[in-house]
Order: sequence, then C-alpha cells, then structure tokens
Amino acid sequence: MAKKVIASDIPAYAGIDVGKKELVLALRLDGREEDGGSFVNDPKGVRALVRKLKGLKRPVFACMEPTANYHELAARELYAVPGFSVMIANPRNVKDFARGTNHRSKTDKVDARVIAQYADINKFKAWMPAPDNYYHLRDIVRYADRLTGMVVAEKNRLHALSARGDCYAELEREIKKHIKYLESSVTRLLKEALEIIKADAALYAHYQLACSVSGIGMISAVHIIAETCTLPEGLSAHQWVACAGLDPRHKESGTSIKKPGRISRAGNANLRRALFFPAMVAARFDPHVRAFYEKLLQKGKKKLQAYAAIMRKLLHAIWGMFKNSTTFDGAILFPNLIPHPLTRQ
Repeated sequence: MAKKVIASDIPAYAGIDVGKKELVLALRLDGREEDGGSFVNDPKGVRALVRKLKGLKRPVFACMEPTANYHELAARELYAVPGFSVMIANPRNVKDFARGTNHRSKTDKVDARVIAQYADINKFKAWMPAPDNYYHLRDIVRYADRLTGMVVAEKNRLHALSARGDCYAELEREIKKHIKYLESSVTRLLKEALEIIKADAALYAHYQLACSVSGIGMISAVHIIAETCTLPEGLSAHQWVACAGLDPRHKESGTSIKKPGRISRAGNANLRRALFFPAMVAARFDPHVRAFYEKLLQKGKKKLQAYAAIMRKLLHAIWGMFKNSTTFDGAILFPNLIPHPLTRQ
C-alpha cells in the first residue's frame, strides 16, 4: 500500500530578499504563494524569521541572494536548524529568471516571491558555511586591500599637488603622515591574516602550495587563500573559474555578429585581482607559462587577453594542487608546449 503523503512531508520554499536593514520573506506552500512578512536584519529579527519558518512544521528550503555581508547572519541561523536547507543563489541567474517569467515590477516583496519561485523550479543547491576563522581571514584581507587602494589614491593626490610646485607644507606633511599610517595598517592586517593561516593546518598547507607557483609570493598567496577558502566544497575547477568571473563569454549571431571572446566578470573581483599580478610575473619568469603567453600573442591575442588566460590556467592549477596536495608543475599545466628559454629578463 502506498504511503499517504501528508502536508508535513512536503517542503516549503522560502524566498528571502535581503536588505541592509530588512529581510522580506515569501513562501511557496503546496504550489501556492504567500507573503511571509518582513523582519529586521539583526539577531533578534533573524530569530523571529526562524520561528516563523519553524511554525510551518515541515522541511524548509530557504533561498537568498548574497548581499555584501548582510545575508550571512540569516543564512547561518537557518542552516543551523534541523530540517532546513539554504541556497545562496547567483544574483544574475535570479535576475534572468525574473525576466524570463515576465516579472516586470521590482519591489522587495516581488523579489522575495521571485527568489522563492526560483528555488522551487530550479535545482536546489544546498549551501554550507565555512568555519568562522575563514570568514575572519577573508574580511581582514579585503579590508587590507581597500586600504592599499587608499594608499595609491593618497600618493596620487600628493603627486598632483607637488606637480604645481607650491604645495602647502602642512598639507604635504598630513598626506605623508596618512600614507605612513595606512601602510602600517596594511602591514599589521596582513601579518594578522598570516597568523590565522598558520594557526589552521588546512589553510597553511594550501598557503605553502600556493607559494610554490611562479609569481605568487606571500601577499598574493594570502589574498588567494582568503578568497578561495570560503568557496563551497565540492566545486570543480571550472566552477572555481566561474566563481572568479574568468570563464570566457562568446558573442556570435549569424554571419554578421562575431565579437572577440571576453571573460564574463560575473564573479569574485577580489579573486581576479589576486591572480592578476601573479599571472604577469609568471608570464615573465616561468618558462612554461612564458611559452603559453607567447603562443597566445602569436595567435593575435592582446596582452590583457593573454594574462586573463594565464589567470584562468593558474586557478585551474591551484584547484588541482589543493585537491591533490601537490606543488606547482608547469610541465603538467602546459604539457604540449616547449618551455621558453628565457626564464629571466
């Protein structure tokens, strides 16, 4: 005799539109849509959201888009509830889904309903949070990167003022003092990040492997580890590349439109920045990478296109190194290329 299906066996799909101050909930229950209300995006409001979903007395598949760091509290609290699953959806996929389902209005309630419908119709990919120290590492390194950008801006400002030849002395002293303070802050933050890495056996093993890549030094390795350690487990090398926005995007239509291929940029810009200078250095000093670089230039690729291809290759290599606990070997990454004879310039 077939088992009778009861309501508590049927999951509820919860779409959560995340804002800086508010979480808007929409539900799909037994094929029908319901507004779930709104909740303040703070610990008390998130607990109220959890109680609301627990009151459904059925499995819950909650879906939300990443919104800076504002989604993480709700995602973690929902993940911790037995019987609840969480998906962090790609915002571009949700946007395309909304367009494809003819949702023309854009309000918080509509967005929440679209997210719930997206979770119901598409394959649900459960999210799992990384350890707390991984997020701490990522936040520290990203902040250090922002301060580095401020250093560059202040140096440019000082250069522009000095070009006039009559820079006010007190202003010059203040800018130099600010630059020194920012540089010391960056040094302290990167030192703290390295201590977090060294205190975690898995992170430190990955750090040592990353440093074996030609062109990756301490700072680049710290940035790469900080951006890859919070990626979901079980992703393939191609998915890592997509997460970094380094996947190629082609645009062809009929015989009249055929534009050059470009990277999608629909991904983690911080990880792309962390790979850019290592790609430049590897293209100059690693014989295998240099051979690949020269081959791309001979095919008519521009230098930036060649560097983007090297970044993609390096990310593939790093994924394989982390997975198999092996150091970098350019001969494996570029098996069909003769190493370039100029290893130093």
